[in-house]
Amino acid sequence: MPHPHHRKRNNDAPTRRDQPMHLFPEPEPPPKIDRRTLGGSKLKRGPRLSDEALRERGTLRRHPATIYRELERNS
Repeated sequence: MPHPHHRKRNNDAPTRRDQPMHLFPEPEPPPKIDRRTLGGSKLKRGPRLSDEALRERGTLRRHPATIYRELERNS
């Protein structure tokens, strides 16, 4: 015996494919992009510089808490 919440299919109804065309046609899909070449060349990284060299250049990145502690210590 079929379950009451399973509706019997109406076999006389037209299939969904037979419905008329929509008002607006489907837009053309964008051209495929070869993702292997999308990123371009990777950035070339030079040799790693020591902390002293970075400090001389002024580009040594440190945590703000470390900088704050050093400022307190020096004052």
